[in-house]
Amino acid sequence: MTTVLLILEIVGIVSFSISGALVAIDKEHDLVGVLFLAIITTFGGGMLRDVFIGNTPPVFFTSYHLIIICAATALLVFVLASVFKKHYLKEEQTVQAINNYFDALGLGVFVVYGAKICIDAGITNPFLIIAMGMVSGTAGSMVRDIMVREIPALLKKRIYLVAAIAGASLYYLLFSLGVTDLIAIPASAVLITVIRILATVFKWNMPKAIRFSEIADSERLETNNKKIRENGERGT
Repeated sequence: MTTVLLILEIVGIVSFSISGALVAIDKEHDLVGVLFLAIITTFGGGMLRDVFIGNTPPVFFTSYHLIIICAATALLVFVLASVFKKHYLKEEQTVQAINNYFDALGLGVFVVYGAKICIDAGITNPFLIIAMGMVSGTAGSMVRDIMVREIPALLKKRIYLVAAIAGASLYYLLFSLGVTDLIAIPASAVLITVIRILATVFKWNMPKAIRFSEIADSERLETNNKKIRENGERGT
């Protein structure tokens, strides 16, 4: 079981490291910026979770091998983007799509892993376990987005927060029913990843009170059509 958890943790670290590095490259950050944002994306949520539950010092400051994996992954992404910059620019939309998949996979792993750490720490409150799982998977990305002056993805990205809550809830339910972690952890992580990917592919979004961008586009189209009609009437 320890080996399975370690593999899942490495998968999550690599996924979030790639996601953070790609965002930094897209914002034209230098090498230090790419490494820093990759580390923040990967470990920011875990650090916040550990502070909340009193698990100090946070795991980030003691797991040097995980930091090395994160930095090495981000460095590799930076080098590949530098060497193949023309292909990178040409296939930027494809790169962003790949980034979404890695982000979804990282989210799935870290949400569930965060919930497990809370349970292992002796926490029994289901709301706190689910909330800390959500924080583990989303807080790092939120800090990253704020640092690059973007609205945090969890507030606008397709079903981001809902997927995290669903996965953390499923893990707690399976744990409560006595299901082994060998099944509960992968199943919950897959649920989050699948929800995020499906939401991206089919463009699922939560309801919004007012879609200002759509209203503006509609008004702009109506104005253009009105001008075309007026020009047509003048021409006749």
